[in-house]
Amino acid sequence: MSATAPRRYLATNPQDRVSIWQGTLTAAEITAGKVIVPAVTGMQVVVKGCKMRGQGGTCSGPTTINFQESTTGGVVMSHVSADLTAAAWNETTGGTVVITKLNVPLVISEGVKCIAVGGTANTAMTTMDYIIEAYYVPATGKHNAVGYVA
Repeated sequence: MSATAPRRYLATNPQDRVSIWQGTLTAAEITAGKVIVPAVTGMQVVVKGCKMRGQGGTCSGPTTINFQESTTGGVVMSHVSADLTAAAWNETTGGTVVITKLNVPLVISEGVKCIAVGGTANTAMTTMDYIIEAYYVPATGKHNAVGYVA
């Protein structure tokens, strides 16, 4: 997996196969829908946790900022723009948050992207930091809650 992961990929814990991606996205990358957890053919991503925080100013313009499936658009976590105040981490609680596909295997061969949804381009937040904890499971066969193949 590390060969296909972006440079923001940090490490894999072999005990539970959890990988951590962290980085900073520009407002333009968020508007364009930047993939931050790569898709792996025949595998499913399971996101265990995620965080986002705005930098430079409170996000304005888009309705929400989403972590979602890279092509089919299923929402892992989203926050309304007003939640993304400068330097405040937003997780799965607090503010106006939607967590539809957290701890659920995503569609086969999908990654995770960050994208601005609705409204206009962001006009105040210059960058956004993110942290995503996730693991891959095979699309076929049985797997348990921590991602091991049975």
